[in-house]
Parts: sequence; C-alpha cells; structure tokens
Amino acid sequence: MALLLVAWLVAVGLHELGHALAGRLQGFRLHWLTIGPLMWRRQPTGHLRFEWNRNLNTAGGLALSVPTDDVRLRERFRVFAAGGPLASLLWGALGVGLYTLLPAAAQGTVPAIALVLSGGISLLLFVVTIIPFHTGGFASDGMRLLNLSRRGPKQELEVSMLTASIRSMVGTRPRELNRSALEAAAALHVEHPLKCHLSHYLYLHYLDAGDPVAAGQQLAHYRQQLSQVPAALQASGWLESAFFSAAYEHDATAARPAQRLHPSRPTAARRSGAGSPRRRCRACPRAGASRPTRAASQPRSG
Repeated sequence: MALLLVAWLVAVGLHELGHALAGRLQGFRLHWLTIGPLMWRRQPTGHLRFEWNRNLNTAGGLALSVPTDDVRLRERFRVFAAGGPLASLLWGALGVGLYTLLPAAAQGTVPAIALVLSGGISLLLFVVTIIPFHTGGFASDGMRLLNLSRRGPKQELEVSMLTASIRSMVGTRPRELNRSALEAAAALHVEHPLKCHLSHYLYLHYLDAGDPVAAGQQLAHYRQQLSQVPAALQASGWLESAFFSAAYEHDATAARPAQRLHPSRPTAARRSGAGSPRRRCRACPRAGASRPTRAASQPRSG
C-alpha cells in the first residue's frame, strides 16, 4: 500500500509539474502547486513556501500559474493545459518501457515495481485528463484544450473566465480585473457551464470599485443562474445576496430568506466584519480571492 501511495504521488507530481513547466515556458508565474498532502504557495515576498495541504478538494493535484500579461492568452493557456497530460504520457511510456526492458530477476524488486506502478498510473492519468468532460464545475485538461483550440464565442468566454478566476485566486483585487473583457464575454450568446460566474466576478468588481448599483444588477443576474452553480457553492451565493440586501439595500426582509438557506456558513464579507459599504469595499479582495469557484478556479489543472 505504501508503495502504491508513493507511485501515485510521483505520477501526480509529474503531471502537475508538466503544467508548471509548460506555464513557465509561456511566461506564466507559478503561484500554487499541490501534490496530494504536499503544497507550495507563493508568499508576498515572492518565495514559494512549503505547507501541508489539508484541503481534500485539491488533494488530487493542482498547478496554478498566472500569466504576467494578456498577450496571446488563448495559445498560451492551450500550451499550459497540454503540459500535464503530455508529462503523464511521457513518464508513463518511459516507466512501463523501462520496466519491460529489465531482466526478469530485477522486475520483482521494489524500485522496479515502483517504476511500473507510477508509469501505469501516469498512463491512466493521461487517459482520464485528456478526455473532454465537465463535471461538478470542473473542466478536464482535454475540455480546456478542445475549447481553446476552437475559434468562436466559447473560446473567448473560456479565456476570460480563466484569466479572471486565476487572478482572483492569487489575490488580485476585483476592481483590477479586466471589466471590459468580462462584460464582452457575458454578452456572448453561447451556453457554457462557466458563464454564470462572469456575473459574480462583475459583481465583485463593481462592489470593490464603489458602484453598489451596478454590483446589485450583476448580483441579481447571478442569482437567476445559481441553479447552474455546483451545489456546494450555491449556499455562499445566496448568503452573498443576503449580505448585499442587508448592508447595501438596507432590506432585512429580503435578506432573511436567502440567509436561511445556510445560516451556519457566513460569507467572506461577514467573516471579515464588514458592516458598512465603506468597510465592505476594503474586504472585497479577501471575498474575491477566498471564494473562487473550482472550475472558475479552476483553471484547475489536473
């Protein structure tokens, strides 16, 4: 069992490092790398620091790299998405190939078994991640590649969502997100599992920029689409709505029904102690960064 765990960590680690290396080649900066219980996060000083990962949602592996500019984002994101599956395919072929070349007596040794196990898991990871699919708000590498390889509204929306979600996850203030790009993507006449999150990012942008009227309009639009959001994230959406109704619209009656949906889980804004519009705007960066969706987030690479 211990050998299988080590082989799994090696396979997942090489997959995520493939994403990180591909991102580095495209001028992306690595901010977060998770491999099972192991995690490295970039600190405000600019250094990567090791931490133990206690979040089961990211235990399957995560590489979060941020583009330093907006030039040729579609092509660069495509290379980033391909890095993980390509690394898994190369290591899988190498590991299994080397094992078959070993003498029969050596194939039963612990290093040889670890080699073929990690190679086999890598090949399995390649197959699973290269298949295009959406599930629970998560997009596979194959789905990312498919969307980014096409030209059209879906591709534009995909790039806008990837850019906004990645930058939010690393702490970019909502008001510093590219509003025109988000609004252009939201106006596209196309169905997409991630499209509903554009309204959420626009809501955070306007609220952090000091425009509660426009923020309320975006929040109302987001509420209408909450059924498309993964169930685990719907409660935070309704609680955000409850907070906005109470703090900005001064309508406690409208706030109570939404808050009852999950009264035990306060929003990031309420946890920060924001009790007024002025204080809420200062809390916006934490609200925007602490609640990115997994798929929106997800630019997740796994």
